[in-house]
Order: sequence, then C-alpha cells, then structure tokens
Amino acid sequence: MLEIVAVGRLIARKYRLLTELGRGGMGTVWAAEHLSLGTHVAVKLIDRQSPSATALRRFEQEARAAAMLRSPHVVQVLDYGVDGKTPYLVMELLEGQSLSSRLAEDGLLTPAETWIVVSHVVKAISRAHEEGFVHRDLKPDNVFLLDRGDELIAKVLDFGTAKALLGPDLALTRTGAMMGTPAYASPEQIMGAEVDTRADLWSLGVMTFECLTGLLPFSHPSLQGLITAICREPIVVPSDVADVPEGFDAWFARAAARRPAERFQTARELREALRPLLGPGAKCAWVGPLDGDTLRFRPSPASTLHVPTYPSPDPEHGDETRVESAIPAGIDGKRDLRHAAILCDTSRSGASLLTRHPFRLGQALILTLHLESAEWGEDVAAQVIHVEPHAEAVWKYRVGVRFDATLSDALFARVETRALSKTSSR
Repeated sequence: MLEIVAVGRLIARKYRLLTELGRGGMGTVWAAEHLSLGTHVAVKLIDRQSPSATALRRFEQEARAAAMLRSPHVVQVLDYGVDGKTPYLVMELLEGQSLSSRLAEDGLLTPAETWIVVSHVVKAISRAHEEGFVHRDLKPDNVFLLDRGDELIAKVLDFGTAKALLGPDLALTRTGAMMGTPAYASPEQIMGAEVDTRADLWSLGVMTFECLTGLLPFSHPSLQGLITAICREPIVVPSDVADVPEGFDAWFARAAARRPAERFQTARELREALRPLLGPGAKCAWVGPLDGDTLRFRPSPASTLHVPTYPSPDPEHGDETRVESAIPAGIDGKRDLRHAAILCDTSRSGASLLTRHPFRLGQALILTLHLESAEWGEDVAAQVIHVEPHAEAVWKYRVGVRFDATLSDALFARVETRALSKTSSR
C-alpha cells in the first residue's frame, strides 16, 4: 500500500512533519518537530516504497557515514531509520539558502565570499577524506549558506553518494556507476571509473570558477556534449570569459587537470594555492577579456552600455529610430516566457536586453518577441555584442544584441505599436 507523506505525519512516532522544504531525485526534505524535545529538525525521506535488504543496508551505511563526520561545516546527522517502508534521515535544521540559490539571485559571489565558501568546504571535505570518504556530488545545491549577522558560514550537505575508501563493509557503490551531477563531475567520475579524493577537488574547482564568473566552465545542451567538453575539449581559460584575479587561470588549470596526478593532491593544498588570490589581504589584480566590447561582470561605477547599431556607420539608414519598447521575449526559441527577458531601446538592427542569464560575448541566440500575447511570438536571430550587470534584482544583466537581419518595416511597425501600448498603459 502506498504510504502518504503529508503535513502532520509522524515519523518513528517522534517527528511530526511540518513543512516540505525541498524535493529531489532521492526523495523529500521536511521541517519537523521533535515531539519529546520540542525542537525543530530537518527530516529527509528517501523515496523507496519497497526497499530491498541491500538498499536498506546501503542507506544505513550512508547514514552512518554522514554521522561520523563531526565538523561545523558538515550538516549534522542526528538520527536515521525506517518508518514503515520509508527510510528517513534526521538532520539539524538550517536557516539560510543554498549556494545555488545565492548564485541564481546574485549571478556570482565577491572574491571575499568565494574565499569563505571554498575555505569552509575544504574544512568539510578534508574531514570526510580523513575518515576515508569521497563526497562525489559537490555542487552548489549541496552547499548551504548561513548568514549570521556579518558572518557567512558554509556547510556541506548530502553525503548520500559518498564512497568509502577504507574497508569492504562500507563500499557503498561500485566502480562503473557514475554518481553525482555531470556538470561538476571529474572525467574519471563521469566515465564511471574508480575515483578517489581528487574527484572532489575537481568539483570544488568547478564550483570556484562558477562563484567568481557566474558561468560553468563545462556546459552543453546534451549529456554527450557535456561529457565531451569535460573529457576532451580544451579546458576553458577563466580570463577568456570574465574578469578574474590574476593567477586564477593557473589555479583553475591545475584544479581541473584531467589527470588526477596533475591536480592538487589534497583539499588543503587547493585552498592554500587560492589564498594569495582571494584570501584575507589579497591584492587582486584583475585580468579578463581584452576585446573592445569586453564582457565585464565588475564594471566601474562610470561604465555604461553602448549598443552600436551597426559595426560601422550605414549611410542608407543614418541615425536609426529607437523605441522604449519593453517587449517580453523568450530565449533561444522558447515560445513561452519561462526563460523570459525584456527588450528595450529596440531599433531595426539591434536592442538592449534585460535578462537574468549571463550571456557570453559573441553568443548566437534566437529571441521570440511576444508582440501580441505570451502564447505566440516572432523569432529573431541575434548575436550578443555586449554584457554588463544591471542594478535591478530581477534583471541581472543588460545585454546588447545585434539582429542577424534588419527588421522588416512591418515587424518594426508592430514593435512600435507594442511600445506605444506599453507607454500609454503606464
């Protein structure tokens, strides 16, 4: 019979579920009340309706592995067991947000924030490595940030995919099974080969890159393309895509070396190599793209967005008319507004784009201009020619785009009509 998981359910006769906090591939996490103590905890319910004896043994081993790791930077496991057919894990209840949520809101972290996160994650995984475990799924979703006044604290979550390096009784998974999240997985891990602690160091290198640049160093729409990028394509140079501290290129090249023997060999070694770049007292000299339309994520206060209508003056068109359009647009052919942006200052050949997506300079994209409704739009091919941050919380970036083909008179007239309707409604 299907077991109902809902508000008010008692787990092990002592934890009352209060609020669902999150849902993932393995189950759900709830805020709950410990009935005897009157305290609040987090309860992770593993989504297995009929767990086998092997699955239960593995779950118990995973719970024990997490409980062994006593560190202020590892979420503390308080209890575990099976309620009916539902395995559960009880942890301390944290208040704050995941690193992935922070990155989604802010785009990237400051160098000082990045240093704190890396330092705390190093403390957590160093403890795990000393106990003989590899986390194998380090990613922003599994790093939780607690803001306590002026103090930022990072904690590592979810040792459910941890692999034991010592002792056959704690061999939680087998070689050949790719565990973890592909975008953060090392080459040996993504290919299902044997892993050791240096796989975590690769993942931490990728996370550090993302914290500083707002971008992932390895990305592709398909899984096979992502595997190729991680395992075969040239390793991206951070300063080619964003402003980074001088020396970070070399640091990342070592952190993301494909051969484990060429990487940092311990988490502490990785952290100490990063200290002079981001640590207390570091004097950051920034390096980044040197193109005329530089992709700047940290502009000076005087920086402005310049969107050239054409690469050079076009005598046929002269000064082009621009309209304050405020037109919603889908991105890359999405014919709805789930990946929405706003076009403003539109001309026949280009526009400014307000978006939460950190586009790359020169990136090709398809914009769906929603001129009449959210269900229908006009596709326009364009290229990114400038990117900089935007002050508003919702729209993270202001992006200059040049259309591949000049808008027709009829289409531009519809843009003007849309602009006038938006203006008159304000």
